[in-house]
Amino acid sequence: MKKLSNTFIKYFVISLFLLMNINSIAQIDLFTKNDIAVVKEDSIEINKVIELSQLNKEIEYTDNLITKFDISSSQVNRNRDLIKHSDTVNKYIQKQGQEFFEFDMEHLSHYFLVNANYTWMRYYHELRNFQDNIQSQIRSIQTSQNVFVNNVSKWEKNLPNLNKSISNHIRYRVQNNINTSKKIIKEYDKELKSLIEIENDIINDIVYVERILSTIEHYTKLKRAKIFTKTDPSIFSLDYKDSFSGSIRGRIKLAYYENTKTFGYFFRKIEENFYAYALFIILLSVSLFILRRKYLKLGYDESNVGYKSIYRIFISKFYYIILAFAILSWTIIIPFTPLFINSILYLSILILILIIMSDVFDNLSKRITLIILILLIINNLELFAWYFGDYARLYLLLESSIAIGFIIPFVINSVKKDGIKNPNKTIGTYFNRATIFILILFIIAFIANIFGTLNLAIYILSFSAKFGSITIISYSFAKIFKNILQATLDVLYPKYPDLINNHGAKIIKKANSVINIIVVIAWGSGILQISEILTYMDAQFMEIFTAGISIGEFSFTFGSILLFVSIIYITLGLNKFIKNILEREVMVKKEMKRGSAAAISLTARILITFFGFTLALSATGIDMTRISIIAGALSVGIGFGLQNIVSNFVSGLILIYERPLQEGDTVEVGSLLGRVTNIGIRASNISTYDGAEVVVPNTNLVSNELINWTLSDKKKRQKVNIGVKYGTDPNLILKLLSEVCEEHPKILPSPAPLALFVGFGDSSLDFKVLFWVSFEDGLQTKSDINVAICNVLAEHNIEIPFPQVDLHVKDILGKEDESAEEAEIMAIEAKAIKKEKTATKEPKSAKALDLDGDGDGDGE
Repeated sequence: MKKLSNTFIKYFVISLFLLMNINSIAQIDLFTKNDIAVVKEDSIEINKVIELSQLNKEIEYTDNLITKFDISSSQVNRNRDLIKHSDTVNKYIQKQGQEFFEFDMEHLSHYFLVNANYTWMRYYHELRNFQDNIQSQIRSIQTSQNVFVNNVSKWEKNLPNLNKSISNHIRYRVQNNINTSKKIIKEYDKELKSLIEIENDIINDIVYVERILSTIEHYTKLKRAKIFTKTDPSIFSLDYKDSFSGSIRGRIKLAYYENTKTFGYFFRKIEENFYAYALFIILLSVSLFILRRKYLKLGYDESNVGYKSIYRIFISKFYYIILAFAILSWTIIIPFTPLFINSILYLSILILILIIMSDVFDNLSKRITLIILILLIINNLELFAWYFGDYARLYLLLESSIAIGFIIPFVINSVKKDGIKNPNKTIGTYFNRATIFILILFIIAFIANIFGTLNLAIYILSFSAKFGSITIISYSFAKIFKNILQATLDVLYPKYPDLINNHGAKIIKKANSVINIIVVIAWGSGILQISEILTYMDAQFMEIFTAGISIGEFSFTFGSILLFVSIIYITLGLNKFIKNILEREVMVKKEMKRGSAAAISLTARILITFFGFTLALSATGIDMTRISIIAGALSVGIGFGLQNIVSNFVSGLILIYERPLQEGDTVEVGSLLGRVTNIGIRASNISTYDGAEVVVPNTNLVSNELINWTLSDKKKRQKVNIGVKYGTDPNLILKLLSEVCEEHPKILPSPAPLALFVGFGDSSLDFKVLFWVSFEDGLQTKSDINVAICNVLAEHNIEIPFPQVDLHVKDILGKEDESAEEAEIMAIEAKAIKKEKTATKEPKSAKALDLDGDGDGDGE
């Protein structure tokens, strides 16, 4: 947590510094809307005085405006198409609305209401998009019209002053341009009126659609409120014969028409999204195809980790996976697909899952998936049953009976095998409990249908059938994604072995966690949707996330705070990924200049940080104008309180881009010797050989003398001095020293080792051997060479002499006996003098101790 906090503070300072430089004195506001600037520009243009020197240039400008104006065929035809399209949409909406209100609202099925809500929401969004398109054209025409209005005003204001100085020909030309411009302005007015009329019709359609949506919402809430209420008679008291009118064939046609009548309109409206969908599927298919081909080239077998699962799912069922991805992507990318088509798509996905996972699922899982598929088909066919009146109740009874018949054997087997209360918390245990729970739900639906609690029975049958399908689909896609991830890492391993070895397990763990989180969120969202809790809670959630909080003049929402935190988290995650993976593992494998990877990495991280931080601030709704003003004020404070920070920041950039040192270099700064472990924005870390981690401000590395032992290469010269006794053959010594160096594997052959006879020492013949090694191997290699030299000298009985000093005593008198006698006399005299000094300084006591037994008591 502390590391994350420090990282956030560091990148916050970087972003703030960039903001300061962009808005250094806050005189130019880059974040202000253009409206004020446009108004100022228009007022300047109107009040502009036309000088005679600029007269012809202004006339040319007006002529070009008139020439570029094209309101004739293209614009008129476009507006006619809009009017025609508006009329078509209006008639279609009115027709669909009339058919909707012809139904008996009190007896509409739940499926019908859901499908109707889905359809009319699609109409609503399309009308809103149509309205936005019209408003965009209105704004565009207004902008073009304002250009002519301002130009005419400018000429009318300046023409009286110019009349005296221009010829009649020029005056006529100017007046003609003014008249033509006024006609163009009137044409623009006509187009604006036409577009406003079209927008008005669209708004009427929107109001009509909103009325229908309100009606659908009302009856949906009514059914939800009566879910535990008996709304229909019991199944035994129904009159089935008179419950519907017309023939069976006619009712089937009606059901088919009601559920497919919007297909043509839908497929005509998906063109824009369809191109994005097709492009996505093509890119996905090509990427997975290349991944599969490269994986097969590796020649893996069952001895490799994960091969069996990858082969069973991703390799052997590849084309089924592509088809499953295509169908699932359709449901995500193509909005408001008709509910009937969606039902078919989900059934198709479930069938594909059964094929894809056939070699992975055991027999029990296959049976469960097949049963879920059958129950889902039966539940989807329920939409036709509601067109046959009370016979639909019998269909519900059949549906719940089939479900109970399928599930009871599973429950009996699980109870016999594990008992009702199994203390072991395994997947099988949870599955058994879920099976019992689903069985109870189907029994409740069966009973509720019999006694007339119809809303509850419909709700349970729909929820139970779709619950199983969503669970199977979510689990299977999670399994597919994880196999694709493992296959990707296997393919990358030959090219980036260090990356996979160092970070492979961590990547898989984090990626699997992300996959699990996404799948759980998707699964939970699907469960909430089929349970209709999501629809019910949608407004409440939106209210929570859009609720405003004000602190002084600042206001923000919970949603904006969540978005801010998410953007910052993603930004820091991207920076960490670029630093640890791309820079240190991927880029180092490329043939790049030394230090280029760090420079590219830092540049990318600074840009990502700046834009991420700016985007996060914008997401909170904070006025960026205020931020720019604050940044401008802080830029003044840099000169006082933040000099060192900015200096270190700039020095960090110099270190990155000039590259006098890199991570891993061995440097010497003053008395500090160690290896660079990190080059930061403010400071760099140097790890000494004593184990200390020293934080050095970047300014010290740039301003002071820096010795980089590994800047151009990682070679270092080592030196060993040796001395042998006089009389030894120097040629032999040179030969032995050269052989010792040549035999050592870590000594570099170039430059070659060099043995030298240095000179004649006081007690030895002095030699020196020079050799080059890798910097990391220097100390150990020097130790090995010392040992080897010692051994080879011992083998050849060559001595390494001790330092010797010969002391010569000069005979001054020339006679040894006289010298001895003189020395004895001098010793006696010295003893006598010492006795006298002792007697003077320390008088004897009455009874002195005679320690030496000579009777004088002096102890000597």
